[in-house]
Amino acid sequence: MRSAGRVVNFSHKGAIILRSTVPPGIGDIIVDRRSEPVGKVIRITGPVKSPYVIVNPFRGHDELPMSSLLGRELFISRQRDQGRPGQGRRGSGGLKGNHDERTFRGRERNGQGRQVRKPRSFGKKGNKRRGKPHPGN
Repeated sequence: MRSAGRVVNFSHKGAIILRSTVPPGIGDIIVDRRSEPVGKVIRITGPVKSPYVIVNPFRGHDELPMSSLLGRELFISRQRDQGRPGQGRRGSGGLKGNHDERTFRGRERNGQGRQVRKPRSFGKKGNKRRGKPHPGN
């Protein structure tokens, strides 16, 4: 197990703040010395040489007093939280369901297969197809 850092403080929302030398990745599971999961890394902030790692604690860890973790060293688990199934770390998980090859939720595809937006006839959504001039003219 690699060291994630020492607990230095707690946020007002209950997150654990660690001081680290080598930060873990966002989404990594943080464990204590007995390899029991404590929480998941949600943010890394501060200076590059010694960043602060913000850990969102798991629900089961709320029962014991957080002050017992103050000053203790926490570690990075070998496993990593993968998020919801079917999705990448940041989002959509690709194209899903039955859809036409040329359109996808109101968007067309160009010759290279990339999504392109359909041009609107007028600027504002409410003025679409009404022929009204834009406000301010």
